[in-house]
Amino acid sequence: MNQLPSEWVERIFLRLHGRFGNNFLEKYKLGKLDAYGNDLGINNAKQVWAEELAGISADRIKNALQYNYDYAPSCDQFKAQCKSSTQAHSDYKALPKPAISNEKREEIHDKLAQFMSPKRDMKAWAKKIIANPKAYPEISYRYAKEALGEEIELS
Repeated sequence: MNQLPSEWVERIFLRLHGRFGNNFLEKYKLGKLDAYGNDLGINNAKQVWAEELAGISADRIKNALQYNYDYAPSCDQFKAQCKSSTQAHSDYKALPKPAISNEKREEIHDKLAQFMSPKRDMKAWAKKIIANPKAYPEISYRYAKEALGEEIELS
């Protein structure tokens, strides 16, 4: 099952304990300790929060932590506040790659290449001027040579 990193949940609990004191932790305490001296109820609550908040972005969690709660929030209340904050770009998941065969990919590539290729010679105007320079003003002849990448003789 996907879940929020335990470090994130630990920081959420520390922040909410800092704001609401023992009222926050008392909601989850069982009074039974594990081998490390941690309350089993709080450990269970952290596990549930990690699972329930899976997939929620850091920005949304940060906004929910800054919300002005009247009382210490439950997991459901906190999750609802996360989801009610403005949508962050990081919430969007990347779409999977489209399933497309190599033949179809090549067909699309060929169509795009055909569409993108020039339909006519974009320097035909310059070639026309170079072919008959006496029919055009000097400046036109100079621009035509420049467009074709030819050396311009200074007169």
